[in-house]
Amino acid sequence: MATWEEARCCPKCSNAGREDGRVPTAKRGVTAVKLTCENPLCRWFETPWFVQINPDGSIPDPDTFSKGPKQFVIPRSDAEAEAMIKAANFAGEQAFNTTHGEIRGR
Repeated sequence: MATWEEARCCPKCSNAGREDGRVPTAKRGVTAVKLTCENPLCRWFETPWFVQINPDGSIPDPDTFSKGPKQFVIPRSDAEAEAMIKAANFAGEQAFNTTHGEIRGR
């Protein structure tokens, strides 16, 4: 668990961010605080991020998806890539055809 002082620091420059408001979330009692970096020398200058505050006041550690394994499949060959593209295109066509009516000439 993180402290408020740690959580409100910019992920890039580690300076304290400006609180721009609180937003209720879908989870009962959980609040998201919007923070913005005020350091003009930072890459995230005027870029917002959110900090979750649980009902008991605790702040969970930030997710580190960028440091973990990739969440998508990397094709091992051109043939596998072509098959994945073909399957995605077919799925897209099927979704389109089931949600849009057909127009016929009279």
